[in-house]
Amino acid sequence: MDQNEDEDEEDSPTPSLIPSLSLLETHLSHLVPVLQPSESIPIYRSIARNVSQHIVDRVIISGGSHRFDQAGALRFERDYTSGWMSVLNSLSTLAQDQVSSGQLTGLGRQPEAAWRHLRDTILLLNLSAANVDQTSSSTASSTLQHVERQRSQLLSTDARKKWTLARATRALFDEDPANDTRGWVALKQDLGIAETYDLNTAKEVLRRRVECPK
Repeated sequence: MDQNEDEDEEDSPTPSLIPSLSLLETHLSHLVPVLQPSESIPIYRSIARNVSQHIVDRVIISGGSHRFDQAGALRFERDYTSGWMSVLNSLSTLAQDQVSSGQLTGLGRQPEAAWRHLRDTILLLNLSAANVDQTSSSTASSTLQHVERQRSQLLSTDARKKWTLARATRALFDEDPANDTRGWVALKQDLGIAETYDLNTAKEVLRRRVECPK
């Protein structure tokens, strides 16, 4: 398999996820065009939030003996970006084509906001087991590009440098959660996690990483 094939595989959702993605796209593509935005937006948001919560609860937190290593966490992120968000982008384009410029579409102005709980969970799940941002200046360009593809694209560079899995574990389990430099409050702020995200849920997410000592 050549490099292009590797990249295609990284950018594609897990094959077993495709039927669910197709089902969501089919249902919403039939629903959105026939309803007014005031009717379709609440329905869309309810569906998106329920799907997000189901994925977090059933696939991540209640995954039984299945836990995530660094590569598995990144693969899960790819399923989010190239799977669920790809469907959303396709639907958003369809919805925009059906209204005049400036009008509200049947998915709302920020369709991705309804998936916030899943996105925030993926941010926590993808914290690096070690600080991998220190790359030698002599690293070949092709190798550097490969390393970049192995990192979370949702986490900013600053967040990756500041918050490793080990530091986040200390923040959630050992520090005062209200500590705005080392605790849960600081972690949420630096990663851009919603204020309403539950601390106990965050702890359970970190525990799903095989490298987490808790």
